[in-house]
Amino acid sequence: FIDTYLIEIMRGTNPNFDQESLELTCLDLFKAGAETSSTTILWCILYLVKYQEVQENCYQEVIRVTGEDKPSPRHSLPYCQAVIQEVQRLACVAPQAMPHRITKDVSVDGYDVPKDSMAL
Repeated sequence: FIDTYLIEIMRGTNPNFDQESLELTCLDLFKAGAETSSTTILWCILYLVKYQEVQENCYQEVIRVTGEDKPSPRHSLPYCQAVIQEVQRLACVAPQAMPHRITKDVSVDGYDVPKDSMAL
């Protein structure tokens, strides 16, 4: 992304591509990622305090898989990853997320939602 943006700046054919715009765009991307990460961590803590058996299962998986090492991307922690994904689903940590297509007819709280509807 940045390489392409810098190339456009150097071409000079579009006044919308300048150093300030690039910096602001990068800042927006950084802030959006930081907000999602911090909100996910907050909700994980809240859910793990409430569901201590899930917290214990995460802890046991980390101990079993990593041993004395610190967790790293090379470790496979499927239970912990599933917990994080479920927290993100339940807490809706990115409410401005892209719309999703409903893949089958479903009823939610008494409302019928037909297949191929868009959900936000």
